[in-house]
Amino acid sequence: LSTIESLIQSKELIEVIESADNRVIEDCSRVFSDLVKSLISLDKAVLSVGPKGLEISLDDKPASLFSGGQKTIIALCFLLAVSTINGSGNVFYLLDEVDAALDEANQTSVAALVARALPGKQVICVTHHPAFRKLASKVFYIQNLAGHSLLLKTSEVKNNSDGG
Repeated sequence: LSTIESLIQSKELIEVIESADNRVIEDCSRVFSDLVKSLISLDKAVLSVGPKGLEISLDDKPASLFSGGQKTIIALCFLLAVSTINGSGNVFYLLDEVDAALDEANQTSVAALVARALPGKQVICVTHHPAFRKLASKVFYIQNLAGHSLLLKTSEVKNNSDGG
């Protein structure tokens, strides 16, 4: 037990852990930046650890200057970047109307981004728009009837090239 205690208190171990944490944040920030910049015209998109925890910096602009759709994209990119930390440990993702505040062009871009960022993962996406349905391997059509969900039909999508 004294060996474990001395190891835990070891300055070398603390430095190794801090170094690993810094690499994770750097990797996550790089992925976040790439994802955001692929959808929003920005020069700088950075994740960092600040006094309040994890902070997002976007061209040094306050979040209030971004539209609702842009905020949705930024939040989704953050979640996708964080998902890279755990790698293959995440087996499925549930996205509930992430495309609701987006125009048609951004709906298509975000659907493609999710497919590209989560290859081989199971993604369950609630949507009213065709962009995600076009990339799906299976679509369930559900209707709310008197407070209950009713499955109207299920369809296999044949044009999905990656099995998405």
